[in-house]
Amino acid sequence: TPSLPIGVVLKNANLRAGPGTLYPIIGLVAKGQKLPLAAQDPSGDWIRLEMEGAGQEWVAAFLLDLPAGVDLPIAENIPTPPPTPTPGDAVRLGQASVTLPTYPWQAYVTPVYDEATGWTYRRFDRGAYEAANPQPVAQTYNLVTLENRWLKLTLMPDLGGRIYQMIFKPTGSNELYQNPVIKPSPWGPVDQGGGWLAVGGVEWGLPVPEHGYAWGESWGYITEPQTPAAGVTVFDHVQDALHLSVDVKMQPDSAAFTLDFRLENLGDRPVDASYWTNAMLAPGPANTVGPELRFLYPGNQMEVHSTGEADMPGPGEAFDWPIYQGRDVSRLGTWRRWLGFFAYPQAQAGWAAVYDMAADEGVVRIFDPVRTPGLKGFGFGWADPIPPDNYTDDGSAYVEMHGGIATTFDDRVRFEPGQRRTWRETWYPVAGIGGVVAGNADAAANLIQESDGLHLRLFSVRSRRGQLEVQDAQGVMFQTAIQIDPAHPADLPLPPMQRPLRIRFSDNQGRGWKLEVK
Repeated sequence: TPSLPIGVVLKNANLRAGPGTLYPIIGLVAKGQKLPLAAQDPSGDWIRLEMEGAGQEWVAAFLLDLPAGVDLPIAENIPTPPPTPTPGDAVRLGQASVTLPTYPWQAYVTPVYDEATGWTYRRFDRGAYEAANPQPVAQTYNLVTLENRWLKLTLMPDLGGRIYQMIFKPTGSNELYQNPVIKPSPWGPVDQGGGWLAVGGVEWGLPVPEHGYAWGESWGYITEPQTPAAGVTVFDHVQDALHLSVDVKMQPDSAAFTLDFRLENLGDRPVDASYWTNAMLAPGPANTVGPELRFLYPGNQMEVHSTGEADMPGPGEAFDWPIYQGRDVSRLGTWRRWLGFFAYPQAQAGWAAVYDMAADEGVVRIFDPVRTPGLKGFGFGWADPIPPDNYTDDGSAYVEMHGGIATTFDDRVRFEPGQRRTWRETWYPVAGIGGVVAGNADAAANLIQESDGLHLRLFSVRSRRGQLEVQDAQGVMFQTAIQIDPAHPADLPLPPMQRPLRIRFSDNQGRGWKLEVK
């Protein structure tokens, strides 16, 4: 650009994405190369260049021979530096514990063998429990932790091998509900007599529906320090019937984690079984839910499982989604009493999310709807909810997002002796984009109509720099360079466009991903 002053590179120099060594290296310029100079940072130590290509390119001022008397303007829109990486940016494994007030539920259970599933469960005597006027006492539970610079997961082997916490470090929020007390509820499998513990987190519900039998058992676990990644495998102790193990894995520089499931029949006879992953969610900092929480489930219809809402259809009947009889049923604040519902006739896409608009945080689940066609939501209600003292002592509440290998709780899947099912899911917290209209294992997107037009808001699970393009039926309508990471979602103004939209991202190494917004 002839109108700009020119600097000469004094020796081979790195090009960086911002003014400082914390920013990633994006290229190299050779000694003697002439570069057009656009601006400087406030300190004058870094110079922004005007070069062909996308994004900002910066070089240290001491590596340039600058024209005499040059007076460069102060740069605007300087990108925020990325977080300082951990040593080697490796995932860290750890041990911890938590002490919680715990009601003496274990004193009122009796082992019972379930012939149909081959499992031995603990039947709860609620009448005797309530007659004893039980009071909680402090009990310590062991925890295992997985952590990188974006995310901290805590697992609780002592109570069902559950994922107990999902802490998104940029906001500091635990996106999973965490009950401050361990208290038996009236719910759970009917034959078990209730007693299910609403501990919170993500639990593994097998071999029967309505939370299964495994939630209160001690699970085994194996840590897998595969630097720079790491993982924890949790598994139940059943060795002669339906058996589950789950690999929980985390990669460096990723706010997402993967769940690899292995569900197999170790017995010598067929088993008709149920399996549902249940995430108890309270996105944001409050450890409870608010009226602006939304179930963002793709599809045009859902099916009632159970409800106390007088204007909803009965169990097993379908209803329009998300707008039913003029109200947005996806928004918790429109509910009066409880509602449980399944995607109808099954999950319609490979993603689902729960997002609290007021907190501007949520959780995304990515899955294969062929392998896991079941998708369920549940909430206690809003104007007249199920009383929280059924499961906690502090009035907090949560919602549930379930995923299953069958389409409803009434359906079963047959496992022949030795038969195994495997599948993978990706989960991640999401924040700062005001909702989700599409997602994959790399990113979540939202479209918002602002006063100045349509905006694309984009959340990336990793630090990324590259090219983004958006197209509709008329072709590519928008292109830009983008630098994004989990702490810094993008907000991009779009020209007028018509759905469906196809979003494509690619970086300088040829890696990329696609999203479709229907």
